[in-house]
Amino acid sequence: MDAANKCEKHSVAPSAIFSNMNLTKCIIDVMVFKNMEKIVVRMQNSVNGVPLRRDITLEYAHPSVFTGADLVNWILYNTEIATTENALYMANLLFSNGLFFSITRHQMMVTNDEHCYRFQAPNYWISNISQPGDYEYAVYLCKKHMEVKDLSGMADYEIERLEYFKKIYCNKWVHINLQAETEIKIVDKKNDLYEKKLTDTQEQAFWDFHRPMKNSF
Repeated sequence: MDAANKCEKHSVAPSAIFSNMNLTKCIIDVMVFKNMEKIVVRMQNSVNGVPLRRDITLEYAHPSVFTGADLVNWILYNTEIATTENALYMANLLFSNGLFFSITRHQMMVTNDEHCYRFQAPNYWISNISQPGDYEYAVYLCKKHMEVKDLSGMADYEIERLEYFKKIYCNKWVHINLQAETEIKIVDKKNDLYEKKLTDTQEQAFWDFHRPMKNSF
């Protein structure tokens, strides 16, 4: 057998190589997410976790929050990270992967100060939920529109996207409305006022993460 035939026999199709590379990357991503989530679970320990407080400026609206300064201090005292700069980097890595969120939607990064954040519910973690599609986002926007009664409680880009989805899903909009109504009833039935507010902020943060304002449709 000549060298050319040997090479042909042992060569691997490019598609197989790329498939294996993608699988390896997927496995690595899952491992990274799981490690980040383990850190967040430690942060939420009721005894040794990040101290929680009530945001006294908003009182009832945002209990069980923590400050950026408390988060940075926790990282410094509970991990091998030794500098404030690296602790902030780690905090923003967790933040950028949707594991906690700012209680004010305009805050796009973690700062080492008194600004407040809240842990995201595990059912919204990347490892526990598949990438949401436009149909699910349309249901969410429809549901939000129902709950705020008018458009004043929605951001301009959300209103724009809602109108866009009404056009592209015109044949399915009745079903989207029904699904939105059903989800509202389920949440209202299960939760009291505090739990409803908490659930709303977590869902809002989930969609702010997956459909940020700067992204196109």
